[in-house]
Amino acid sequence: MSDGGVGNTGDFSSFAVSIDGAEMPFAPGFAYHAAFIQRGKGKGDAQDEKGVMFSGSYAFELQGVTVTPLVEYAHFFDADGVNDQERGFLTTAVQVEWQKWNLALSRTSRDTDRPNDSDIDDAQIQVSAGYSFDVGLTADVGWKIAEEEDVESQTIGFLLTYEADFSAP
Repeated sequence: MSDGGVGNTGDFSSFAVSIDGAEMPFAPGFAYHAAFIQRGKGKGDAQDEKGVMFSGSYAFELQGVTVTPLVEYAHFFDADGVNDQERGFLTTAVQVEWQKWNLALSRTSRDTDRPNDSDIDDAQIQVSAGYSFDVGLTADVGWKIAEEEDVESQTIGFLLTYEADFSAP
């Protein structure tokens, strides 16, 4: 609490609610997510931060390949507890799965409208690919290029996951 910042309040003034839906009989393959968040103002903040988010994805088969495009938008009002500062995130992505292989591409933009008209527009692009082995091990590699406040960075990452079934036979 002594550091301040939205959400760092020491009380119950911050909360989030969300609703998810998928596998609806009238829209097989479609999934959605909607959310509202409020982060209470912390020490030194002028306002509570409020945000809304909506996303939708639709999985479909195309000649033995599962394709899942996704669109997500999030918008924050009084972002970071600053009066009249707004921030929006737009993500577009597609995941492709074929047999034991996966490939994902995404782009996210972040637009911050500051009250003093010194707006900031950032973006990042990501690509990753992986393979699932029969023993429960999945190996993925990813690459990201990001531009944040005119600084460009690149990241390469590796992920190994192991999944085990502990259910009784």
